[in-house]
Amino acid sequence: MKEADVLAIKVRTLELEAQLKAAINQEQSMKESLNFLIGRDIHLPLEVADSIHKVDFSFTGFNSVNNRADVLAMQYGMEARRLMKKSDAFSFAPRINAFALYNMYDADLGGFDADSYMFGIHLQWKLFNGGKNIGKFNKSKAAFHKSEIEYKEYLDKGNMELLQAQRDIAVNESQLITYKTAAEQARESLRIRTNRYKEGMERTSDLLMAEATSAENELKHLNAIYNYNISVFRYELLSSESTQYTNN
Repeated sequence: MKEADVLAIKVRTLELEAQLKAAINQEQSMKESLNFLIGRDIHLPLEVADSIHKVDFSFTGFNSVNNRADVLAMQYGMEARRLMKKSDAFSFAPRINAFALYNMYDADLGGFDADSYMFGIHLQWKLFNGGKNIGKFNKSKAAFHKSEIEYKEYLDKGNMELLQAQRDIAVNESQLITYKTAAEQARESLRIRTNRYKEGMERTSDLLMAEATSAENELKHLNAIYNYNISVFRYELLSSESTQYTNN
């Protein structure tokens, strides 16, 4: 074996060792971050899967977020502010209370030959609270108008994110197919070059290049699976509908 080939092998070995150390460090950092997010001691062990698979998925035709729980919550909040505005509008009207009184009496104990009754209406209107009522009404009106704008913006943003998630799935699925084919071809090329190298028909540098290309394409394929799965999970999260229960 030539000295240049030996040096090339050493360089490739050092590259792989450096990549392995970086991967181990990243794995440990992810374990600590995940433990922190779920409220556990960061030093507790976590088992990391050594494989990844494409999740099963099919579009359900869901293309709106109107019935999502968070959107419904904003809608209910907007309706509550509308009712508050309506309630404050009634503060300009006078208050009317009706009352009635009925008496039964007699000269003899237990007698009911005489009676009387009275009824009337009590009208109350605070004229000097007009400025206060106007201010209160304008405040609730502004709050309702603000909630309308926030709800519309939130709804539009949610629908936009949902459409983007649908496109991301299509793009990531296309990339997944491409990188899968590239990984298979690179794997086959490495197999052929390995056999040729054993027979003395291939240079060491070409074999190392084929091995590096194959490893790179395998990594791209795995990353494409990861991106596809993430886009599917994101779509499922954005398209989740709220389950409403009615009490009979």
